[in-house]
Amino acid sequence: MSFMDSSFIGTGDQQNLMGELQNKMGRNLMLFQNIEHALKMVLPYIHPDGSHKSGLDTFNSFKEAIKTNTLGQLIGAYRKSVDVSAEGLTAEEVRDICAQELKDLVDSRNTLVHGFFELPGISTLTAQGLENGLRYLDDQYRHAQALYRDISPQVLMLIKVFLANGTSRNEELQQLHDLLDNYVASYATINVRDDPSSADWVNAEIVKLLELAQSATETVDGWTHLGRAGKFIKSQNPEIAPKDYGLKSLKDVLVTTGLFDIREDGSAIFYKSKEFYIEIQHCA
Repeated sequence: MSFMDSSFIGTGDQQNLMGELQNKMGRNLMLFQNIEHALKMVLPYIHPDGSHKSGLDTFNSFKEAIKTNTLGQLIGAYRKSVDVSAEGLTAEEVRDICAQELKDLVDSRNTLVHGFFELPGISTLTAQGLENGLRYLDDQYRHAQALYRDISPQVLMLIKVFLANGTSRNEELQQLHDLLDNYVASYATINVRDDPSSADWVNAEIVKLLELAQSATETVDGWTHLGRAGKFIKSQNPEIAPKDYGLKSLKDVLVTTGLFDIREDGSAIFYKSKEFYIEIQHCA
């Protein structure tokens, strides 16, 4: 079921695209709100100003202060709260990469709210402009999901502790626990079934390793050599293989997932993750 502004004028196909666009805009906004809610729940327990300082008063003060924080402020606080690392990169390089990715996420949310239809090539006037908007929203959703997946297990762990210790028992908290428990379980493993194209590739281990290989191996003008990536993946998990996902090769993984750009130079194959902000070649 979809909702659509009845004042929109266009062909039947355009009206269907507009309905889909509105649904995906709502989906993305809801995901950003879920991220805000999850951060407000988990930050008091993991941020230095909440969990690492003595006294319940300090904890409660921090918890109260972040209630009015913007998404940008919450993500900034989250960045200060977690330690990340990547093979082949210095701690400073990893921090810079994470800072940029999180900044891009905040900018993306602000663009959705304040300037979506100002993006090049996105328009409600043509089918092409609407399709460009749908591609942008799908890319945006994938990137926002990555952060939500990082936060969800921490929130779930806190809720489990609350429920186990009797700290807080109410129907709403139990429902949130059940929803997050199912959500985390849904990406802990991947179900390829009979059709690899139907799999939740964003959460597949082999995709995460392909993404990690981009920063852990030497690149050529920003492109990662698939052969080097394959060696890196084997070094991280010797048991993993494309056949586990119903595919014959890593190239098949790149093509089937739709998450990567691919370039071939003779027999060599290079790839990189699709840009967060899609560059639209033909503006409407």
